[in-house]
Amino acid sequence: MNRFALTIAFLLPVSLLSGNEPLPIDALWKSEAFRKAYTASYGIDSKIEPLINEDESFYLAEAAKLMAEEDRPAAIQKLLDSDISEESPAILFSLGNFHYEEGNQDVAIDYYNKAIALFPNFRDAHRNVAMLEIQKEQYDEAETHLKRAVELGSQEGLTYGLLAFCHTQKKRLQAALSAYRMAQVTMPDEIQWKLGEAHTLQAIGDAAHASAIYGELIEKFPSDVYLWINRANTLVQTEKPVEAIAHLEMADRIKELAPSNRVYLGQMYMGQSLYDSAMENFTSAIATKGVDLAAAVGCLGLLNNHRKWALAKTLGEKLFEVYFEEIEKPENIKYYSIYQRTMAIAELETGNSKAGAKRVEALLSKDPLDGDALMLLAKFREEQNRQDDAIVLLEQAAVVPEHRAAALFAHGKILVNRFQYKEALKLLEESNHIDPKDSLKQYIEAIRELL
Repeated sequence: MNRFALTIAFLLPVSLLSGNEPLPIDALWKSEAFRKAYTASYGIDSKIEPLINEDESFYLAEAAKLMAEEDRPAAIQKLLDSDISEESPAILFSLGNFHYEEGNQDVAIDYYNKAIALFPNFRDAHRNVAMLEIQKEQYDEAETHLKRAVELGSQEGLTYGLLAFCHTQKKRLQAALSAYRMAQVTMPDEIQWKLGEAHTLQAIGDAAHASAIYGELIEKFPSDVYLWINRANTLVQTEKPVEAIAHLEMADRIKELAPSNRVYLGQMYMGQSLYDSAMENFTSAIATKGVDLAAAVGCLGLLNNHRKWALAKTLGEKLFEVYFEEIEKPENIKYYSIYQRTMAIAELETGNSKAGAKRVEALLSKDPLDGDALMLLAKFREEQNRQDDAIVLLEQAAVVPEHRAAALFAHGKILVNRFQYKEALKLLEESNHIDPKDSLKQYIEAIRELL
């Protein structure tokens, strides 16, 4: 057994439904392939591993006895008490391992670097210090040591797999893909390298091959909820939304979906016109307050975009009940405005224009220059046959640069309905100058023919 073996754990969260983030190394130390990578024999090649003399052998053997008794502090002290500890790469390396196991990462790194200083070609020391640097998210340092380990002849899957992980941090996706595949040559059963390959394939746009890998892994690990979720993402990318929905539903049966993923599922149901199922998922996500305010308001807007006014009203009421404190904060005026406008439209379309108008009036009392609100209130006034009031509001909206074209167009249409064609043409032509559209150009030509 390798007396200088190092066992480490990577306990980072898995990034779901995203093909752009590097894949974290998750609980790698638990895998059988990982343990085998650290139980190789020691002292085979003196070019990459320092030879152990008689004194070193004695102290290492004594430390091993203490380790067998699970007395790591005593083992550390035994090595420190030796008069050769500061000049023996092997003992320094062992001290690094022991200190890591004690949770002293920085001390462990220091000992590994001392071992490398005395024996620059110490391949295992380069590899081990790289692993600790990755845990500290020091990817530049880790990459330097991993590359040196490869130069010294390391062909271990662990070395290539960790090097691939470093490549993903630098967005070197083709290099990462090659390294993940190299890692699988000697560690073919390590799921992390397969996940890394699939994740990288997604990032470079090869969702079909990524999906195939996730499919193979699901056959081996059918209870792994993250595999179902990640494959759902690839199915969306390959335009197979129904299959993606089925995968997310299966993931939900294994383990209740996180609110963000439930919103994602709701969006996919919307795409299939399955509005009740979408509503169920949106409501569930919002009820837990497990998504941020922007996502919650986005669900409401999506229902309105699909003209599901009654569902939007119901969801909006639930949203306000859960997020009322947050949505009223001054820093969230943007989402407050979107919420009120969306609810106002839902009120208008469900026959309660008076209630909708009140919402917009309240919004304008907070922000008189809200162009969207001015445009919407003008629409309400038109519905109430109060065209003069609508025109005043549209004139106010036209002052806001990003709404000027739309406000001029809406104002022009009111004048056309009043048979004021000359005045209407001026407004319509300016609107078309700001935001040219073929349909508007044709409309203008039709008005000219009426003169």
